[in-house]
Amino acid sequence: MQGFSPDKRALARQLMPLLIFCGVAAVASAGLWLWLGTDQLLAWVNAVREALQSWLRIIPVWAYWVAFALLPAFGVPLTLFYLSAIPIMGGPFGLYGILGALSALGVNMWLSYAVTDSGLRPFLQHQLEKRGWKIPSLPEGEEGQTILMIRFSPMPYAMQNYLLAMTNCGLRRYMLFSFPAQALVGIAMMLMGGSAMKGHFGLLLLGIFMLLLISLLVRHMRGRLKSSPDAAGSSDA
Repeated sequence: MQGFSPDKRALARQLMPLLIFCGVAAVASAGLWLWLGTDQLLAWVNAVREALQSWLRIIPVWAYWVAFALLPAFGVPLTLFYLSAIPIMGGPFGLYGILGALSALGVNMWLSYAVTDSGLRPFLQHQLEKRGWKIPSLPEGEEGQTILMIRFSPMPYAMQNYLLAMTNCGLRRYMLFSFPAQALVGIAMMLMGGSAMKGHFGLLLLGIFMLLLISLLVRHMRGRLKSSPDAAGSSDA
């Protein structure tokens, strides 16, 4: 993966808000449990969930889909759309939500590629390099693995799109490897979002199981890339 060298300090800055959020959420949950007790806490959680569901039902499905197809290309967090897909679009076992979200995801990926091919390419390249991300050169025969590793990296989704669109992978390979990788993560998060809103514990377990499988897949790919002759040669250099 020559050229793919993210700045570690930039990566730490990206992960810090998530760590802070998890810590605050854990402390707040423990405080609520101690203050309200188990029964009152469950009643409070159900009331918040029902209020959030009522608010999400107000959002028109077509407006949600258009926002999903456009806004993540401009930096709006993709997680917000994943977690709200099933509550907004619904369907048996969240099927309409998953299919609708995946179709919007595909349009968004294509849109990001088209924007990169436009006159904005120099500006986008400057933004990437300013954040410590270099345009990778995809070694022949390892294009797919490199694209997958970038897709499973902590890099923001919009940056992933623009970075990959600037490589020599082409639109066909860009979509062939990018869409399934992002769809796997997306489906897992959609199931977890649907579980939180609908109270289906089975969806939560399925989502967690998918994320664990993705983690194992990433570890396997990293091991293969590190043990490859090209990777060894580049590290010696």
